[in-house]
Amino acid sequence: MGAALARLLAAAGAHLIVSDVDSGRARQVAAEVGGEVVDPAQAPFVDCDVFAPCAVSRVITTDGVERLRCRVVARAANDPLDSPEVAEALRRRGVTVVPDYVANAGGVIHEHARAMGWPEAQLEDAVDAIGPRVAEILRAADQAQEPPLVTAARRGRDRLRQSGSRGS
Repeated sequence: MGAALARLLAAAGAHLIVSDVDSGRARQVAAEVGGEVVDPAQAPFVDCDVFAPCAVSRVITTDGVERLRCRVVARAANDPLDSPEVAEALRRRGVTVVPDYVANAGGVIHEHARAMGWPEAQLEDAVDAIGPRVAEILRAADQAQEPPLVTAARRGRDRLRQSGSRGS
């Protein structure tokens, strides 16, 4: 996932800092996208706009929150935060965190679309709706003064309750 994300971002003109537990893979991807390589232990603390952990979970710990130098954590890995307290500490620092299951929704949408036989245009519309959905979650979290993870989880629970009541 990280390499695919790096390719998309490079194509959009982003400057990339690449890290991987497999240093050879990191060098290969960095060379491909014109990026630079950083040691995985230092990756969360690099000065950047967006930190996107793509494979390893629990890379942002309570102890590491103050060392982060990003404005956004786009959670592509499952569960990159060490604890729920980390989400609140990041919010207090002004670091925006996009919940992993929202950022990764395209994969689930794609598989559902394939299983349901959706036409390509319907799939594209559903995937394109992720951005506005993220923006709305971030706005609502900001208004509620809570981490986006809390807002997204509540919305997910509400939606599941609503869909369960329709099936009764």
